[in-house]
Amino acid sequence: MNVGDEIRIIKSQLTNIGSRLASAAGISLHHATHESGGSDSIKLDDLATPDDNADLNASITRHGLLKKLDNDGTHYMDGQGNWTVPAGGGGANIEFLDNFDDAARHWGWFDDAKNGTIAEAASLLTLSIANGVNGRIDDGGQNSGPRVLLGDPGAPFEVKVKLNNYTVNNYTHAGIFICSRCNPIAAGNWYMFGRARDGAVPVNGLGTWHNGNWVQTNAVTTLPIYLRFRIVVLSLSTCARCEAAYSTDDITYTLLDTFYLNLLTNFDTENLAIGIFARNDIWGGGQNAIAAPFEWFKMERTTGPG
Repeated sequence: MNVGDEIRIIKSQLTNIGSRLASAAGISLHHATHESGGSDSIKLDDLATPDDNADLNASITRHGLLKKLDNDGTHYMDGQGNWTVPAGGGGANIEFLDNFDDAARHWGWFDDAKNGTIAEAASLLTLSIANGVNGRIDDGGQNSGPRVLLGDPGAPFEVKVKLNNYTVNNYTHAGIFICSRCNPIAAGNWYMFGRARDGAVPVNGLGTWHNGNWVQTNAVTTLPIYLRFRIVVLSLSTCARCEAAYSTDDITYTLLDTFYLNLLTNFDTENLAIGIFARNDIWGGGQNAIAAPFEWFKMERTTGPG
């Protein structure tokens, strides 16, 4: 190959490189025309339907599109992209709501600390019993643990609380209760429901307590946990049906127990009291410390007798 041939090959290669560069420039220019503000911009709704996945969802670390709707009209999206039912949601039937964000309890509460303490701080209401102190509560006469009561709930209602994370020592129990105000400690008129641990039975999870015994228990140890009592007054009767249910997300509730409360007269739910509690020394097993933090308490009306 002589010098002339080499020159012709080099020129050809340079021409090919130039063509490729021009083509790339054209592609880049064409790409720009389809972007926002371009001469041929493509609208989002003109693109093909995306895959049914979470690739385009917004998150706490990036912008994105709304996640797929869950077809539940009671749900709202929170700041972490989850469908939730707000604790202080806008239901017209809400009768009582306390987010525990004040220095003092809502005026409707009655504090009964007994051998424990009741403290509201950092948007939490914490019921505590020190180690070695008797904070036993049952319906056999023991009445030493802290509780916060709300009396005269009136017509059929639903109560929810959020119990936050805490150290669950053995022989302790914390959650919500309901009792008859006419004789709150008498057998048959006192029910407690919440996170429990009792090595004597044994129990480590959620449990309902009535008449000195565990009634229903399971092994759900998740905290925070949402607890719900739903009360229905039975027609032509002097008792009320109570359903105890729990949830890990305040959306889907699982029924744990159903029981009945004695009333003085027909529909006499004003003789009931409801509230939150903490206790230890279950079955006389041990006076261990507990500090149960509640984030909110809500009561709302439900439908009539059923």
